[in-house]
Amino acid sequence: MSVELQQKQRTFLRERFLRLLASIRDQRAQFSLVNGNTVFARFCVSDLDILQFQVVMITLTSLFLYC
Repeated sequence: MSVELQQKQRTFLRERFLRLLASIRDQRAQFSLVNGNTVFARFCVSDLDILQFQVVMITLTSLFLYC
């Protein structure tokens, strides 16, 4: 596979991923935490690796948290 073709494919996938992130911005999301709690929030933004993301308007399903 040529380097030029690989670059075009990476560009296509990156653009598709960025469009996906833009489409889910300000959508309500549900997160299941390691400690068993569920958190609801509005999704704002993520880094490209989806290792870090920002949410707003967080609500918990229960007020009891395990420490």
